[in-house]
Amino acid sequence: VDIDNEEFVAMDKVIKGMDEHAVKEVAIDYTNLFCGFRAEAPFPYESIYRGEQRLLMQKPFSEVKAIYEEEGYEPQQEDGNEPVDHISFELQYLSYLLENAAKELKGDNEEKAVEYLDKKDSFLVNHMQRWVPVFCEEVEEQSDTEFFKLTSALTERAVTAVGKL
Repeated sequence: VDIDNEEFVAMDKVIKGMDEHAVKEVAIDYTNLFCGFRAEAPFPYESIYRGEQRLLMQKPFSEVKAIYEEEGYEPQQEDGNEPVDHISFELQYLSYLLENAAKELKGDNEEKAVEYLDKKDSFLVNHMQRWVPVFCEEVEEQSDTEFFKLTSALTERAVTAVGKL
């Protein structure tokens, strides 16, 4: 990812320019985007985008849960109530796979490192790349603040970059 990218520069300006009023606007935007009851809201769950209906806890949820269990991975939850196909947990899982690949490479276990990278590629292709771009597009379209417009653009860029590793 190019650090000089215009989204990074713009996000830096947004963050540096945030005053109390701007923070309140971001909080309101967050609530409107992710905590509302609008059917078309950009809820950050894979099931919403890949399930048969725009609902939680569908087949994609079960698939992701099975992948985590097979790997012995447990998402780090603050309250323990969030479905495991939430975007934050899927991003954490990618991080977990990359961190383990790096550890294996440092330990001269290239075969095991490649296994982790293959799992990363499979998870991206079969899961994240199939819904995150649409989610990010919806956030950009529905957000009232530059903060969330840029956050979604950077999220999509990060998922794409991880796919190139």
